[in-house]
Amino acid sequence: MLTKAEQTTQLILDTVSPNFNKKGYYATSIRGITQATGLTKEAVYGNFNNKKDLALAAFNQDISSVIGKLHAITDFYRSHYNYNINFGRCPILNIGIDANNTNPKLFDHLKYITIKRLNCITEIIEQGIQC
Repeated sequence: MLTKAEQTTQLILDTVSPNFNKKGYYATSIRGITQATGLTKEAVYGNFNNKKDLALAAFNQDISSVIGKLHAITDFYRSHYNYNINFGRCPILNIGIDANNTNPKLFDHLKYITIKRLNCITEIIEQGIQC
């Protein structure tokens, strides 16, 4: 469980990170940070020495989050293959091959799921590019 100080630090990072990404470092003011977080200037500076340190911590959190998500996806598929050997391997591939010519409704749903997954991965990569 996080201490109150750690919770405050996390609140600041979670709130400020999107502001840095949307507005940029220079356009994100301390006043804007205090308004967004609901904290005083002293509370912000009690957790970070200055705006540069805050920007660095927010950037590191964003990058770690994006890289962590991409690692989680690739780790899942690495282990999923070995897990699925006993169950006929990849259901998306198997169903896609079978349903392509025999079950249009199932094939359309499979395409929907595949596109949804691709869009999620694309979104994660785009978040990383914005960082």
